[in-house]
Amino acid sequence: MKKIKTFDISRHLSWNNSPEKLISKKQLAEQLGISIRTVDNWIKNDFLPSPITRNNRVIGWFSSWLDEWKNNLKQ
Repeated sequence: MKKIKTFDISRHLSWNNSPEKLISKKQLAEQLGISIRTVDNWIKNDFLPSPITRNNRVIGWFSSWLDEWKNNLKQ
């Protein structure tokens, strides 16, 4: 089984004080017009940037990470 590359930020960030907007898996799926299962597959296949996790569960992505990812796709 392939291990998902994730970033556990729970010890490094206060969720209430972060200036970054956090995008959940559901919000990302809605923005891209795809299913949540497709988001899961893209994470598994390293198509999406590594998500922020807590206790091995996907919390989401910073909006700036996704903006950079989208810009790289266009190039």
